[in-house]
Amino acid sequence: MSSENVSLTPYALISTLANANIHRLDKQVLRVRGIYRCNPQSQLYSDGCYYDRLKDEADGKYLTLKVPRPFRTRLKDNTPYDLEGTIDRKIDLRNELNIYLAFHLTRIVSEETPMIDEQMWERSDIMRERYGKPRHNIDALLRSIFKKGKPPKVAMIYGRAAITNSDVVASAEEQYDNYEIERVRINLSNRTEIIDTLRRLDGAGKYDVIAIFRGGGSGLEIFEDHDIARTVVGMKTPILTGIGHAEDKPFIEAVADHAFISPSALGTYLKEMAKTSIQEVSWLNQYRDERDRDKQVIETLRGEKDSLQQENSLLLKERAREPVIKTLILIGGVLLGFLAGLALMYYFKPFDRSVPSAEPAAQAAPVSNQQQAPVTPPSNVRNSNGKVRQR
Repeated sequence: MSSENVSLTPYALISTLANANIHRLDKQVLRVRGIYRCNPQSQLYSDGCYYDRLKDEADGKYLTLKVPRPFRTRLKDNTPYDLEGTIDRKIDLRNELNIYLAFHLTRIVSEETPMIDEQMWERSDIMRERYGKPRHNIDALLRSIFKKGKPPKVAMIYGRAAITNSDVVASAEEQYDNYEIERVRINLSNRTEIIDTLRRLDGAGKYDVIAIFRGGGSGLEIFEDHDIARTVVGMKTPILTGIGHAEDKPFIEAVADHAFISPSALGTYLKEMAKTSIQEVSWLNQYRDERDRDKQVIETLRGEKDSLQQENSLLLKERAREPVIKTLILIGGVLLGFLAGLALMYYFKPFDRSVPSAEPAAQAAPVSNQQQAPVTPPSNVRNSNGKVRQR
């Protein structure tokens, strides 16, 4: 097998090596075509290489890629390449046979002519549609529901025989019960069943969030399907995903409203959202209670203030009348004293018991009893009018 004859796919190379005498391929230069996927968690090892992956364009299977340092800066993530290299065999600590492709330092065959196929154009169209539709703010949505004192309604889609639901439950811990969960088990290897289930749950209109998740391993290529991605983009209900592990990045994650690296990470998110939202509601209720108590105290103090102001006004009026009252009391005292003085003067004045005479001249020259002339009574004389006039 020579590099001038054929470019193998990662899957074809693995199948060939599984059925061949691997010793015959040692140091033989092979050409492999696939999509380069950079592993951001890989470090530069002592052999001067990074360990990335090469993805099969047809079925999505991966081949471990041993990339020398000079080549890594020239490779672009998620880009198809024709690559030349040799087989590097190594037995790891678990006694499993791992096959790595190490590149020669000559050249990257397809560096000057990267492949752009029909699938990539279709994927670009889907992403343009995704960017034209605002993503749902699921954080704000869940907080608003918890603030109303209601449990968010979540439809969870996972495999019929899967145990990943237990991963979500375990990660959500005690906060799992703060959600209203509907479990939907389907065949996650069946493209049509996935699409029909998503459309049915979205059309029901009774769920706040729809979550789809599964663990790692083979079969994740189903989530690269463009029809599934278009279905997700067209949904009105917010959707969460938790597919595979950290190194798995299926296309469905790019179009979901919120993507998590694994089912466990999804469960942790649900836990934190419930915990923080319920705590915020508790703080808000506590604040409202304190505010109501403060209002009552303020109203009480305001009433006491009005009462004190009224009492103070009465006191001020009484104090304003005090000078007048004092003046009146003083005047009254003076008058009483004056009247009392007059009364005393009158009471202690000598009393003259003699009868004054009718004629002062008679008082001046009194006549003795012997010498007194007899008094002649007055005679009546009639005037010209006939009336009697005393003389």
